Amino acid sequence: MKSFLLHILAFLITGFALSTPLQAQFAVVDGKKEVLQKLEAGGEARRQAIWYIYQNRYDELLRPAIQYLFKSDDFDDHRAILRVFEAYGPGLERHVPDWYRILDRYMNRNVPEDILIQCIELASSWKEHRLIFALGRMADHPRMKVRLAAYRAMARMGNDNLIPILIRQMKSDRPVHKIYALEGARLYHDERLVPFIKDLLNDSSKSVRIFALKAIVEQRTDQDVSYLVARKYQDDTNEEVRARAIEMIGRKGWGRQNYLIHKAVGDSAEVVRWAAVRSAVAMKDRASAAPISRQLKTERSEDLKLAMIEALLDLRVDDSANALAYLLRTDEMEKVRQRAAMAIGNLRIRDGGFALLQAVRSDASVNVRMEAAAALGDLGDPSLAESIIALLDNKEEDRRVLQLSALAIIRSGSDEKIRKLERASESLSDPVLQAEIKRMVMEYRKNKGR
Repeated sequence: MKSFLLHILAFLITGFALSTPLQAQFAVVDGKKEVLQKLEAGGEARRQAIWYIYQNRYDELLRPAIQYLFKSDDFDDHRAILRVFEAYGPGLERHVPDWYRILDRYMNRNVPEDILIQCIELASSWKEHRLIFALGRMADHPRMKVRLAAYRAMARMGNDNLIPILIRQMKSDRPVHKIYALEGARLYHDERLVPFIKDLLNDSSKSVRIFALKAIVEQRTDQDVSYLVARKYQDDTNEEVRARAIEMIGRKGWGRQNYLIHKAVGDSAEVVRWAAVRSAVAMKDRASAAPISRQLKTERSEDLKLAMIEALLDLRVDDSANALAYLLRTDEMEKVRQRAAMAIGNLRIRDGGFALLQAVRSDASVNVRMEAAAALGDLGDPSLAESIIALLDNKEEDRRVLQLSALAIIRSGSDEKIRKLERASESLSDPVLQAEIKRMVMEYRKNKGR
């Protein structure tokens, strides 16, 4: 009896041990069956199933899932499939060795922009040269983001198949295709492209010439292309092309061509003058300050006047033509006068001191008067102290202007002028201003004694 019970117990233990892997196998089978059912169901269920394939490593179900790139009209399904491609990484090759052929067939103009870029980035990250022809098809895609992504991918791979694609487009009769090629040439730098880009610098389309300028300066070549760019500024009849030529000189920092920037500062076309000012700042070309200062006296554009003032501040060069003082005295735009006053102080332009005094005394804008008074403090010129003191008993003036004016005398650091300020303050009719001047003088002396 005991032997019989032992046999029964052994049988039950063995059966239980065998049943555990069998149950797991059945669970896997059921799981795969459920994934297939969800794939067929569509919608959110299908997208969950596509991710479950990767999560649970149901690798043999990957191929049927991929077919929904062609069977499904729902682009969210396509995005889900490509996310799984990304998750598998280069290991995708083990389970779907012809995946690149699938993407090659899939990539066409009917696919949304973001999905095409996702495909292109996959090809680029894996340096998959077998997708070069699919990328080549994207080289004339109507969406710029797609084109540039394709060009970047091919350039990153260093694949020479891009060269004939670009040359073919450059020889097209359609300006748009030439522009597409020039966009690509900015990213793929190769000596072999230079002759074709040079030809397009003289294209009948201004847009093509502009893109050719942008492309020629990016090429790796022993040829001196700066003279080509300089010639476009000097000879081209279109102001936008000339502006882009000046912009390229600034971008590349061609110091030997800075004389063209000086000339362009006074160009008859506003767009060219803008390019010249930006290029002068980009190159930190201090020699540009003189032509900018001269142009400020005759400039018509208010925005460009402000940009020129900022350029003088960036270049940290004195205002050789005294244009800032001229603007402070005569310009109709309050913002220009205010900025000119600030710049005189910031650049420590001593010759601008009397213009600042005049502004404090008579400018119609309190904002300009305050800025001019603050600039007098930046200037710190003791010789102006007597004239400033004469302004302090103006009962109709805004107290902030008077406080800043008094502070300008203190900031001069002249003990003699500060004592004169103290004596003058005693007879002021405004007790608040009197107290403020006394406080500022005490603070100055306290800080000086440290």
